[in-house]
Amino acid sequence: MLKIERDLVIMPTYQCTASCSNCGTGSSPKRKEVIALDTMKRYIDEAATLDFRIVVFSGGEATLRWRDLISAIGVAKKRHLRTRLVTNGFWAKSHNCAEKKVNELRSAGLDEINITTGQQHLRFVSMQSVVNLIGCVVSKSMDTVVNVEAKTKMEGEMIRDSLSN
Repeated sequence: MLKIERDLVIMPTYQCTASCSNCGTGSSPKRKEVIALDTMKRYIDEAATLDFRIVVFSGGEATLRWRDLISAIGVAKKRHLRTRLVTNGFWAKSHNCAEKKVNELRSAGLDEINITTGQQHLRFVSMQSVVNLIGCVVSKSMDTVVNVEAKTKMEGEMIRDSLSN
């Protein structure tokens, strides 16, 4: 029998540091909706009892709720669930800043970071922040995915080339 693997996606907030015109969640700096930490913990507990395999923290920008994010990651880890953060990496303004935050995320139990960047995101988040975060995560041999959005193939190739430099 085929076992269906299920992921729980929690958006701690719809607020984001970016205001991308193509945002799939309608997130922006103006959005103020949040999910309370107690509610996130309850969802994680329920997911663990229902054999979910991973908790994904997304948004908006989940790191805008830093303390709650760290706490929720810890709850998921205690429930033996894998954890993933989807972030635009705005907070990795220097290598030292990236390292400090990534270390705290790892200590809480984070398994994977997905970094979202591209034509729209780069209007709001510097390429240097993205590069700092990628470098930090790779140096720690942490699972990572870099999602690059672009309107055309050529734009995607230009962004990919600048990330590889």
